[in-house]
Amino acid sequence: MESISPLRGNELCYISTIIKSAAAITDWDAALGNNKAGKVQEVQCMQIKDQLFIAGNFYRIDEGAAIKSYLSSFGITNRYDFESCMQYSHELLTMNNERWLKIQNKKETDDATFNLKKIKIDVHTMPKYSGQDNLVIHGFAESKPVFLMEAFGDDKIGAIMDLLAKPRKDQPNRNEKLSWFLRRFLGVAESLGAVKATGGPHGYVGSFSESKDVNIVKSEKGVHAELVLLSFLTRAVVDSPDKFYGQTVYLGGSKNTCLWCKAWMDHYRKWIKEWFSMKLILPNEYTHEIEALIRPHGSGAGNRPKWEGMAYAGESAKALFNGSAGGNYADLADLEGPADNPNSLLAWRDAPGPGPAH
Repeated sequence: MESISPLRGNELCYISTIIKSAAAITDWDAALGNNKAGKVQEVQCMQIKDQLFIAGNFYRIDEGAAIKSYLSSFGITNRYDFESCMQYSHELLTMNNERWLKIQNKKETDDATFNLKKIKIDVHTMPKYSGQDNLVIHGFAESKPVFLMEAFGDDKIGAIMDLLAKPRKDQPNRNEKLSWFLRRFLGVAESLGAVKATGGPHGYVGSFSESKDVNIVKSEKGVHAELVLLSFLTRAVVDSPDKFYGQTVYLGGSKNTCLWCKAWMDHYRKWIKEWFSMKLILPNEYTHEIEALIRPHGSGAGNRPKWEGMAYAGESAKALFNGSAGGNYADLADLEGPADNPNSLLAWRDAPGPGPAH
């Protein structure tokens, strides 16, 4: 399987927003005709090496489950499937109503067969990005992934209308899986000529060694999505440090981190750099002048991740992964200091396991 092109922080914010919006427009596990909406408040994405990892929050509902249902409804088996899913989703969420009607009217005039099989879409009820999500989509437009740079032409929009319509005899190679996805996206009840995809992701990734191009990390109740991703990464790093030494990790989401998670990540970045020479790069490092005007900050007070039985990786790791309530992390700040300070959270205590990377 070919690996997905590396995505940087701003690009991760962009696709996180597409996923958040698309996963929430409907219940992707429901049959066509059931227009119950889903609920997804937050999506975060992490790029490490050639793999992409995605997670949602888990408070009242498991948002990761909704994300998984959305992507598997398209059928993600390789990098091109994922990029195609993002393209179709983004195109529909940004569709200009007048353009849609213009293309539809032309097809009705030029193609009598289409006119008989068409399914009209109420352009006034087509799903759109929320005002909050539009801040990211417009604010990060110049740094969106390259595969989203070129919008669909009129012919491609016309092909979408053909897949929304009832099947015709002159469509022997009709893409029934894409037809189902598009109909579910736009709330079409007609099921003839549409079959739900059975592709990936089939479940949550269990470990880094099992990861594919695109992976869903299982949400943890009470822990914000970005910390879920970094907790997943840390387990792999501590277990196999030689495979990750010196790597750069990119993290970005549809929202800025809440203040508690930001404090946690500030300490986490120091620790993982000290011990494994790894860098964690966030979007605000190169959009700091406008960042606050683009992505809203997450709300709430997430807990620290909990990792029982963690191999020794310094006192900092113990504190970062003790599962306690978030707060302002004063316990970390009070103990932090030079690495040669015996009370420093970054200091390597005399214990089994690898020491800091120097």
